[in-house]
Formats: sequence, C-alpha cells, structure tokens
Amino acid sequence: MTVRLGLVGSVTALSLLGFPAHAGSPSGPAAEVGDVVVDPAHKKVYYSSGASANQVVSIGFDGRGKKVLDNQFGAAGLVLSADGKTLYSALAAGDAISAIDTETLTERARYALTPHSCPTHLARTGSDVWFGYGCDAWTGEIGRLDTSVEPAVPTYAHQAPEPGVPEKDQRRFERAPLLAEGGDGAAVRVVAGQPHISPVNVRVYRIDGGKLVEEGRQDRGGSNLTDLTVGADGALFYTAAGSQDHVSAYRADKDMGSAGAWRTGQSPNSVAASPDGSWLAAGVRTAGPDGASVYVHAPDASRDPRTYRLPTGQRLVDRGLAWSEDGKVLAIVARRGQEPAPVVHIVDPSRPHPDFG
Repeated sequence: MTVRLGLVGSVTALSLLGFPAHAGSPSGPAAEVGDVVVDPAHKKVYYSSGASANQVVSIGFDGRGKKVLDNQFGAAGLVLSADGKTLYSALAAGDAISAIDTETLTERARYALTPHSCPTHLARTGSDVWFGYGCDAWTGEIGRLDTSVEPAVPTYAHQAPEPGVPEKDQRRFERAPLLAEGGDGAAVRVVAGQPHISPVNVRVYRIDGGKLVEEGRQDRGGSNLTDLTVGADGALFYTAAGSQDHVSAYRADKDMGSAGAWRTGQSPNSVAASPDGSWLAAGVRTAGPDGASVYVHAPDASRDPRTYRLPTGQRLVDRGLAWSEDGKVLAIVARRGQEPAPVVHIVDPSRPHPDFG
C-alpha cells in the first residue's frame, strides 16, 4: 500500500451542510462531545454529551428533527448494532450500557455493569459490543456485552494477559482504553490504546470464539493519543496523537510496523477510516497555515487529498469525525468559540466544490 507524507499542498476543498446540532434542552446544554455516529438508514447523526453530562442527541442530515435523550449518565462511547436498529451508549457515570431505539431515540434497555466500572469507549464486532472500562489508575480493562441474547450479558477482563507475568504484576490500561475495530471474518481486528499518556501503548487483538486474542502490543504513535481507527480490511490501524504533526498508520500484526503517515499539522485529534475502505479522514483541533481542519484521503493514495476548512471561530472536537457505512457521508463535529452547542457538518467526499473556503 502506498501512502504519502506531506500532502497538504495538493488539496481540494469540500462542500458541507452545517447546522447547530444542539442548542440546549430542559436539562441544559451538553458540555462536551463524547462520541459521534452516522446512521445512513435514518439519515441521522448521533452524538453523546461526554462523561460529564447526561445526553444522547440525534439530528437529521438536513439539520431538522433534533431529539435529545436525557438520563444517559455520563454518555460517552456510541456504536450502532449490525441491523442499525439499536444505538448502544456507554454510561461512564452510570456504570451501564444503554440500548437506544434509533427510530424513536428512546431507551429500550439498560444493562448494568459492575459498580464503579466507568464504561467509556465502545466498539462492535457482530453481536458483541466491546467496552473499555476502568475508573481508577491502572484498572483499565476490556469487557464484552453479548447482545445476541436478551437481556444482554456482560463479561469482564477480556484483554489478553501479558505472557509470563504474574497476575499481580499484569499491566492493565491506565484507565478505560479507547477501542476501534475493522475487518471481516478472520481478518477482524480490535485495537486498544490508552488516551493521553506517553508513550502510547497500543494492543492489537483478533477474535476467537468470542474472546480477544492478543496479536501484538507495542509503543506506537507518539504520545497523547486522542483517536484510533482501523482500516476496512483490518490490515492497518491509524493513530491521532497530540505529540505529532500527522496521523500514523501501522500494521495490525505482532510487529505493528509503520505503514506510512499523512501530515495534518500539529496535534491531530481525530482520525476515521470509512467502513467501505474508500476514505481516510484526519483532523486537527487548531487549523494550520492553510486554514484546513480536516483532510480526506484515499487510503491507497489513488486520488488527490481534499481539505475542509471550518468556518471562522469553529474548531474540531476530539474524535469529531465519523463515516457512514457506505462511505458516502462524513460527519464533522465542531464547536463555535465557547458555546456549548456543537455544530455538525455533513460532507460528501465524492462531490468536491473548489470554491468553498
């Protein structure tokens, strides 16, 4: 696979549809953004309010039909079910995972987890929802919610042990690990890393009989990890880390060797590979000299990259990029100044508009 470093100078600006995603509700505006999911079947974008607030929000691609679901205590990670009928939300302050009906944005079930577990980040493979959890220093682990049965059944401590190391000396994650997944069948890979520590330690897993089997663990991607994504075929994973001026690609195998990089400017805070394999989007919190905040690439460098420049006064939120399954919709979530209400931009990467600034 051919990749490029330093592609900023050859870009095309993308068009967008921007709208306020959340202007407040009876329980108050969201203080941050925890996660973002695109639902192409219902033409909606969902986002959670983060661990310090209690909401999941949906809004249509056209900026209409906003709905707010309250009592989602510390709503953080989000993931859609395989059939798109259920949105799962990790409730970091509620020690639970909620199951939300995507048609009505109403909670249909809540699955209690171990007290003081702080489930924060989610990934899904088939009917299994993997959750990164852990409230206290060096207690971070990976759990599994089996949604093939009702009520769904949680199990814990699925991260593979370090070979030859006694249980008492096992190195867990510093807190709830960030999770990402990609690939199909035997090629499925789940990648886990700890946000905001130095150096970044990343672990790659395959799945065998509903269990995570560690393929490799290495310090990869600099320090101050903010986002992870896995390529559509499961062969590569990508990191966005604050210590770097690019997003990095690595092989999802034992050695986790470098597979290239894409320059973004200092402190990338978001990276998302489209599930159909067509696109890789990367973004930074603060736009660089070219004014760009989001860079959209073909992963194999077969097309020229494109950029998106946020309107004046807006900045990309951490982990603020999300694709639809078919790669036709990229959601970009930004914040305007000090306003708590995020703004969602919908981008169709196949329809560039060079006159957009």
